[in-house]
Amino acid sequence: MSHFHSRKLEGPTTSELEQILDLYEAAGWWKPTRPDDIQTLQQMIANSYEIWIIESTEAGIVGMARVLGDGISDVYIQDVIILPKFRHQKLATELISTITKNLTQAGIDFIGLIAEQNTKDLYLSCGFKPMLNSCPMRYQRKIHEAR
Repeated sequence: MSHFHSRKLEGPTTSELEQILDLYEAAGWWKPTRPDDIQTLQQMIANSYEIWIIESTEAGIVGMARVLGDGISDVYIQDVIILPKFRHQKLATELISTITKNLTQAGIDFIGLIAEQNTKDLYLSCGFKPMLNSCPMRYQRKIHEAR
């Protein structure tokens, strides 16, 4: 059985970028067209506060999460992905716990995220609570607006 560990990703290699694209594709969030999307992913990583991965020597990168924000007053965890064949092994819990521990040690008190309904229990087990009197919202561009 593989031993997994999480780490902050800095200066990703081409192989690491390819594996991260595979994660997005496995989650159904992105249908990558390589090599163009490697550049997009590099920009996403560069513009994120932090990127964390969970990996093993045998399996490579099996999960990731992005942290967005200013890194001073607040941050948001986004794009938590574990490859389907590695789910239900507490890897997401390990990844989220490592991230929140590092962020709180850095003095960041507000760590937010939006959980999909089927992941609510995971985040509750990691110390997240619903924000009372809050409503997640998203801007929807009108069809006639130009890009």
